[in-house]
Amino acid sequence: MGERLQVGTTIAPGGISAHLRVGEVDLGGGVTLKNGVIGDYCIRLGQGILGWNSFSMSGSGAPSSLLRRGTGLVPYSATSPEEVCRGIGVTLGFGPMVEGTFFYSQQRESLVGGSIAVERERCRIGLNLLAARGVEWCGGASLDAIWSIGRYRLFGEGALDKEGDGALILGAVLPVNGDFECSAAARWYSPSYYADYSGGLSSTSACKNQIGFFYNSVWTPCAEFELRSVVDIVYYPAPRYGVKVPSFEVESSVEVVWSRGDHHLNCRWRYRYYGHHSRHKRGVRLDYHFRPGSGFYGGVRGEVVWDNIYKGTLSPGVAFYVECGYLPVDKKWECAVRGTVYHIDSWDNRIYFYERDLPQSFSVPALYRRGWDLYGYIKYAPLSRAGLYLKVSTKMIKGQITLTF
Repeated sequence: MGERLQVGTTIAPGGISAHLRVGEVDLGGGVTLKNGVIGDYCIRLGQGILGWNSFSMSGSGAPSSLLRRGTGLVPYSATSPEEVCRGIGVTLGFGPMVEGTFFYSQQRESLVGGSIAVERERCRIGLNLLAARGVEWCGGASLDAIWSIGRYRLFGEGALDKEGDGALILGAVLPVNGDFECSAAARWYSPSYYADYSGGLSSTSACKNQIGFFYNSVWTPCAEFELRSVVDIVYYPAPRYGVKVPSFEVESSVEVVWSRGDHHLNCRWRYRYYGHHSRHKRGVRLDYHFRPGSGFYGGVRGEVVWDNIYKGTLSPGVAFYVECGYLPVDKKWECAVRGTVYHIDSWDNRIYFYERDLPQSFSVPALYRRGWDLYGYIKYAPLSRAGLYLKVSTKMIKGQITLTF
């Protein structure tokens, strides 16, 4: 119901997830309830090195996406309820410049925290606190800031955990002109830094044990072409899961995008170097989609991945899909179907393809072994604020068939 009330629930094999959100309520005395949540939600504090669950900052995207502005609480209903917080939280506005977020969760372990931020026209400073109780209490504090200088934006966050171990991220978004934009960030995460709920720029699942540099750029030489590039260089000063020595990695990609009207063509080259066993991994993806505003649409994608490891050279992994769908002019319903085939004999050459899924859920399966996938997606939304969604998929791997609904 606009910005005042939202109710959401997801029923899945992993359990039931639900939330009730209330917002935009004037409490008087210059205080506004911007966001009140009961049930399941995600926390997004600062730049993410203290608390930011649900999604990480990894991946390319636009250069400006490297800068994250903490939004406090995000109501969420998930197919895996253990991935989110479950409890109660509020975001309050104190006049035009001050905002505070406070929350409590009892999912997996007790989690309590909050943030207070002061924002003016060209700068924002926030203080974030987080404490969790597993076997014993742990947690930390962080200070984040954003400063705009004309078109340019500088950002950063520094954090300390309960034991005094630290983490730091510093970056900038630089829109040089209308044709070229870039961003860069440097990070230092202590090997002993503890932040189970962190989701900042990280090459692993946690913000710890990293010294790294990330660069992202987009160049648009003309209206139809766009060139994107990403480089992530990281050094791990201490051993980590699966790697018993300090190590060094480089991940990079170059992407060319061509668009004309409803036609979109994308070609991407990826390269990754794993220093701990001198492994080089390369991949090429070619993607074409025809997507008008309404009517029939479709697309094809092919991807090849190959690498070498210390045991010898692996055969390439190959995956290919074809999809088509229909969206009427009134957009009250939509249907789509996709078929995928793949031949990938090594887990090291696995390929990820994004799939359509139910609202507030996402699916990016790892294709591995030899087989095929087929899924269908139907949306029926006769009302502007209500809809019915259905996804049915089947997978066959070497004669073994699984179905999901």
